[in-house]
Amino acid sequence: MRILYVTNYYPPHYIGGYELHCAAAAEWLAENGHEVRILTGNYRRENVDDETPPEGIQVYRALQLRYWKDITDTSYWNREFKDVGTFRQHLAEFKPDIVVLWNMVKLASGIVMEAQRSTPILVYHLMDEWLANFRKSNGLPQYWARPAQSAWGSALKPLFRSIYHTMLTPDLEDWHPENAVLVSHALGELVNLAGISFRNTHISYITYDSALFEGLPARTKSEDGALRFFWAGRLCAGKGLHTTLRALDMLWEMQPEGWQVDFCGPIEEADMENLLRPKLENAPWKERVQYLGSLPHRLMPAQYREHDIFLFTSEVHEGMPGTIVEAFAAGMPVIGTLTGGTKDLLIPDSNCLIYPMGDALLLAQAMRRLLNDAELRRRISSETILFAKGQCSPAKVFPRLLEFYERLLIKAGRMEAPKHQHPRERL
Repeated sequence: MRILYVTNYYPPHYIGGYELHCAAAAEWLAENGHEVRILTGNYRRENVDDETPPEGIQVYRALQLRYWKDITDTSYWNREFKDVGTFRQHLAEFKPDIVVLWNMVKLASGIVMEAQRSTPILVYHLMDEWLANFRKSNGLPQYWARPAQSAWGSALKPLFRSIYHTMLTPDLEDWHPENAVLVSHALGELVNLAGISFRNTHISYITYDSALFEGLPARTKSEDGALRFFWAGRLCAGKGLHTTLRALDMLWEMQPEGWQVDFCGPIEEADMENLLRPKLENAPWKERVQYLGSLPHRLMPAQYREHDIFLFTSEVHEGMPGTIVEAFAAGMPVIGTLTGGTKDLLIPDSNCLIYPMGDALLLAQAMRRLLNDAELRRRISSETILFAKGQCSPAKVFPRLLEFYERLLIKAGRMEAPKHQHPRERL
């Protein structure tokens, strides 16, 4: 099978865990005999070199990442023509059996429209809500679909709209996504609320790297015997940073001994200087809390293993956080919030403790509860490992993803059904 993945970022030049999952899927498919081509943005991380992709994968960093400004933004028009043309070129050269659009934010919207018109089988692999916002986002297809705002525009826009659709991409009114891979049930509900109803769907959880997380050495103890909380992610208000810092004030008053907290992840300079650094330097708990910086993903398994309890404090809609999945794989009890895709992962009082988003007091109380109940920590740890292996391991997730691709090809008459089939989920 020839599979074309189109996405905005791709390792080693990536922003977050979703791109790592895209790469993991591509590598699994290539390892199992399929040809995978990646068409992605031209983003480069500072001081990070390109890597030779595994056998069976081709990576083309040929698309421009940028946002639309307004109708006079001629460079955006040029980008649209160039990148839609690049996409057409890859379709012609590679002749994929399936095209999968992952995250298209900051890429040319025209690629989405052209993909619907020109690809044999088109799948949207959704890990956040970008598709729900597509009709209302800023881009050339969306601009031409909107009514004119002036008298002269009302006279001229229909003419130029026709020219645009003839020369570049179809009308947005003709956009009807049919096939989707969704990272969580909650994301499917959100997309449905936006008026998008797929014909064929498949739920596919984010995975972890079995080679990195399974068979890790036993968790080590801190020198003073303190239990170590681990907070990993983008340090900002939306991810619950402010709530966590307030909770630490309260936990200090409840129980000043026996714990420490490590923060890890990127942070904006303003948040660092105005919020985190003053706390780290002046709070009464300053000796028990530290910021580890933004660590490369290859170092994260060791961090999970060196800590005892994972804090997931997000206060925004989540697709499916890879940090929770990795914490589960490392056998860490989790204290978290139920938001978006975390509802698929977090089972209260089974593999986690939960608290309401933004409630610093209840977060502090949950932290104290785990601090003082070793049996609860042990029981939750066992459940997290079982959940990770049963629901999120590559050996479980990726074969099912491939089966979904195959069923779409069979349904379209582009692949013969195996003579002996195992029961599979219905399309």
